[in-house]
Amino acid sequence: MFGKISISNFRAITHAEIDDLQRINLFVGKNNCGKTSILEAIFLLIGGGNPELPWKINYLRGIRKIDGDFWRSIFTDFSFDSQIMLKGESDNPKEKRVLIITPNHQHIRAKNPIPVKEAYSGLSDLCSGLNLEYTISDNSKKSEKINTAVIAKGSETVFDKAENYRESIQAHFLHADRLAEGFIGNFDKIQIIKKTADVVDILRKIEPSIENLLTVSENRVYCDIGLERLIPLDMMGNGVLGLLSILVAICNIENGILLIDKIENGFHYSSLEIVWDAILRTAKEFNVQIFAVTHSIECIRALSASIAKPNKKED
Repeated sequence: MFGKISISNFRAITHAEIDDLQRINLFVGKNNCGKTSILEAIFLLIGGGNPELPWKINYLRGIRKIDGDFWRSIFTDFSFDSQIMLKGESDNPKEKRVLIITPNHQHIRAKNPIPVKEAYSGLSDLCSGLNLEYTISDNSKKSEKINTAVIAKGSETVFDKAENYRESIQAHFLHADRLAEGFIGNFDKIQIIKKTADVVDILRKIEPSIENLLTVSENRVYCDIGLERLIPLDMMGNGVLGLLSILVAICNIENGILLIDKIENGFHYSSLEIVWDAILRTAKEFNVQIFAVTHSIECIRALSASIAKPNKKED
């Protein structure tokens, strides 16, 4: 789990250092103050050897057209004059991660990464992608460096990946507007580890009519609410779908990290304490670190109430 992170020249964040991170971390602030940018920076830092992630974070924001502003958008002030530097320190395992992102001012010509020119000024309009330099080191002074690149080439995006690289930490970015993405396939694990009944008990606190959850086709989860037929789960509303998506994600990334954007979206304020109770319990059971953002005072109060309960005092 990360105990400390540092973010420089990423989106609207010129520099930020955040330490004393715990299992549950909730970032609070007004609109457009950089909350989601913190989640994106952590997401990049976890998978720094994957050049698809800088493209992915723009995709999650709905930025699909790769033009002159596509790469600029991840740099502070839309300027290529300063490199992005993300750092993270974790205790278990004990290691340090550093990700440096710079613009690539040349078209890709080979499979290997192409060095960025030392001077950025005057080259901004020629940027065709990004170079990523990722370093992981531990107490034994053992260090691994991975160089990758993402390049826009005409109408295609080319990802120059490092061979044989495998990330040691599992992570999932759960966006409030795309709760159902990747949900169906991941629900299978809930059934395999025999957690369906536990999940149903939690969901019933939000929607008492739920009796069971079943997968009867490859692309849909169904809900039994006592009618003559099952109904698709996505007909049960955003509250049920949102909480189930969070629980499924936690169960599928044991010992990993879950990032949740706009965690309060889709939940009635009276359900938020139930949501936090479920997250605290499940995150501890599967040893998952949670990073979430909100601008809802009700969400903050619900987390405070959940943590204050006698069985949560150790968190």
